[in-house]
Amino acid sequence: MTVRKVFTIMLVANLLTVALVTAAFQAGGVMASSAPRSAGDRPGAFDPNLVPYVPWMMNYQGILKDSGGAPLTGQYDLTFTIYRYDQATGYQSIWTETHNDVQITNGLFNVLLGSEGNPLRGDTFAGVGVNGTWDGDLELGVKVNGGVELSPRTKLVAVPYAYRAEYVNRFPAPHYDSGWVSIAPAETKIFTHNLGGNTDNYIVDVQFKSSGGHGVNHWFYGIDYDNNGEIWGAAWHNLTATSISVYRGGDDTNVAQVRVRIWRTE
Repeated sequence: MTVRKVFTIMLVANLLTVALVTAAFQAGGVMASSAPRSAGDRPGAFDPNLVPYVPWMMNYQGILKDSGGAPLTGQYDLTFTIYRYDQATGYQSIWTETHNDVQITNGLFNVLLGSEGNPLRGDTFAGVGVNGTWDGDLELGVKVNGGVELSPRTKLVAVPYAYRAEYVNRFPAPHYDSGWVSIAPAETKIFTHNLGGNTDNYIVDVQFKSSGGHGVNHWFYGIDYDNNGEIWGAAWHNLTATSISVYRGGDDTNVAQVRVRIWRTE
């Protein structure tokens, strides 16, 4: 049979949709500790000190036929593109990747999107309904051997367990949490976090706890020198890519314990 240059693609809808969304938002119970970050689900390189992340790849399965409806067999170059809708500009390409020499047997093929040098990051799947519009709506397009993109594109939609993403789309758990640590007056505690990266992209939260009436507090957050020269409160300092220090004033009576939490935003 002579293969024509016009192709049609019939997606295995159930498998495709489950694969797309499960890979993008899989393991809701695990990911409940880590909501999406502004620049994606994780920093530019894997860091075992950070919380678990969604894989950078997702399965795609489809059936490729010629214009007469006959399933194809052979090797083909497939280019995949994800488009995001914007009410001002329409659908815009936000991710693309080409898989060369994909083996197709009786029309059926499987690929791992994100495995050919262009990882799929979590901010690709940012969600829809921004400002009451369909901004953020996603479609997937396919080209065969560099030809015209097949029509229609495939909508990327949710499956039941993907609704877990609504739960994890909340304030993220910290990348580092020291827990409550006792600190004595005039003592400096050094907390080793080993988060790496640029500390300009850190968010630091320090809390205090006392057995008195203030409980968990920020009473005298920072160091306070009163008129008698007494030093109260506590403050953090010397933030580096590996550690942070907290000092408690020598006359302080309220900061019995300290807790340090750090978010790395890059």
